[in-house]
Amino acid sequence: MLRLDAVGDRPPGTLQLGGFQLDLEGDGSILAVTDSTLDAPIRLRSIDLEGKTLSFEFADNDGDTDKFRMKPS
Repeated sequence: MLRLDAVGDRPPGTLQLGGFQLDLEGDGSILAVTDSTLDAPIRLRSIDLEGKTLSFEFADNDGDTDKFRMKPS
């Protein structure tokens, strides 16, 4: 679950992850949900909205920094 608060130019936000598999070699669609229980909220960093493209970074539960970019199809 992605949550953004409507505050200023760069809204604060959080992300809650469950277990899932993505088609990273194809279109990025969800292939399977392996655990529908959501983790604790993770703070988003470097939130940027450019046109209709939303990008952000976050540190996952392993401490790795992940970058994510979303745009409507």
